[in-house]
Amino acid sequence: MKPRYFALAILFTAACGDDGSVTPADAPAGSDMATASNIETVTCASGELVVMATTGMYVPAATTIAVDGVVKFTMPATHNVVPNVGGDVNLKVNFNETKCLKFKAAGSYTFRCGPHNFMGTITVN
Repeated sequence: MKPRYFALAILFTAACGDDGSVTPADAPAGSDMATASNIETVTCASGELVVMATTGMYVPAATTIAVDGVVKFTMPATHNVVPNVGGDVNLKVNFNETKCLKFKAAGSYTFRCGPHNFMGTITVN
């Protein structure tokens, strides 16, 4: 390739090329950038189902609730809740945090403890 054509090719690629970035509008479902979520944080009240983390497991590890049901997650300083790959990005509870999450759509929501990888599931009917 002659030098002047090479320079034009570089210029054209730089001006029209895709930089590989992903915006929230075109992010794959379940990715960290996806904007839609079926889970929202709500104020805790009495009577919610409680999920706690103990040594090596969530209690209960699996449960079923109705659409618009609320689960109260109570995590100690050594455990947390993170969504499994492709899961709902709002399914997060930090270490040493109590958080109530409302599940707005039917489905199976799986999660795990970040440092220990034990798993839990909320099934919403």
